[in-house]
Amino acid sequence: MLIVDAQIHLWNAGNPTSATHRQVPAYLKDDALKEMDAGGVDAALLTPHTPWDPNANELAIEAARQHPDRFAILGNFPLDTKSCALTSRQN
Repeated sequence: MLIVDAQIHLWNAGNPTSATHRQVPAYLKDDALKEMDAGGVDAALLTPHTPWDPNANELAIEAARQHPDRFAILGNFPLDTKSCALTSRQN
């Protein structure tokens, strides 16, 4: 059975503004992959939370580019530019 975490955040801009969230200054793709592997989680949906980190969307995009079999994104993409070609996997 495939196990998918329905929502995780990646950030690198200091502790989250929510006191109820994990208080670490950065949580990046390698941190997520390590914990996913330890917990038997096959994949995760990245939800960029830009109030914590204005670059969260870019962190999510890079993680999904490097690990398309592990991460998908619920993010913000400009539909009028070629940057939305991220999901194109035609080779």
